Amino acid sequence: MRRRNTKDEREHEREMEAVLRGSYFGSCPAGYLGTPSGENDLQNHVRRRLGTDRTVVVPWLNRIKDLRGAHILEIGCGTGSSTLALAESGATVVGVDVDETSLQAARERCRIYGAKASFIAANASALPPAIRNTSFDLIVFYASLEHMTIEERLAAMDATWQMLPIGGLWSMIETPNRLWYFDWHTSLLPFYLWLPDDLAFRYSKFSNRPRFNDLYREETPDAKLHFLRRGRGVSFHEMELSLGRLQTLEIGGWLDWTRQTESWTQRLRRVVSAEGQYYRALRRIARGVDEAYLQPRIDIVIRKTGRETR
Repeated sequence: MRRRNTKDEREHEREMEAVLRGSYFGSCPAGYLGTPSGENDLQNHVRRRLGTDRTVVVPWLNRIKDLRGAHILEIGCGTGSSTLALAESGATVVGVDVDETSLQAARERCRIYGAKASFIAANASALPPAIRNTSFDLIVFYASLEHMTIEERLAAMDATWQMLPIGGLWSMIETPNRLWYFDWHTSLLPFYLWLPDDLAFRYSKFSNRPRFNDLYREETPDAKLHFLRRGRGVSFHEMELSLGRLQTLEIGGWLDWTRQTESWTQRLRRVVSAEGQYYRALRRIARGVDEAYLQPRIDIVIRKTGRETR
């Protein structure tokens, strides 16, 4: 990855912030970016996600497969933070997203940073022939599967798995695990991901999260679809339906983000915490299920061998 000049980086961030304010955040309520939540959201899109992708996610993927010259399909590219980090590693990247406003920001991000990537507006459950007929070394669902309906999710997983050649890699990154007891992704409520969709829809009013707890009061078809796409979590069950039985899937690698920089004392606190105790309970309950599928979020790479069975 090329060396970055700090002064240039600050200038890129200022330019990217202007782009995001004028496009991606343009439809937000007046004053949102002036709130703590809005400022945090903005900075995540401007620099924090890119920093994590550069220092954690891409190095992790690069240990599994040399990304230089790799042909990568990224589904759920959003405003392009991960796309840029992948492109900087020397990969040829095609980013797909359903939101044209996000794609506009992603294109501008790559222009600002001088990186090359292609972008296509499409639903992952109905990829255009130009993508379906292309060979990829790695297909990545980055924080995207949880934003699909069950039908879309299964169709997208099955279609992309079929696209891969033997030896190709399939990955999901930053995907909230519906088996976890607390929903850090959407509602910020305990046990929320375990609720049936209809009950969760009605219960959303008890969330403390702004711009979520007041949205789903009328049970219209459009409101229910919007609700499902806010994020309901994913688990290994979809993988068995779409890719193959867990015992026949070859895990190329998985990432536990919390262990990358934690100290010994931080690790000890994690082990004895409620989260650590819950994880160990899951291990006892789901015997035979790899620990990669039992984390608060699923960050995993699977290698296609041709020996998978459903």
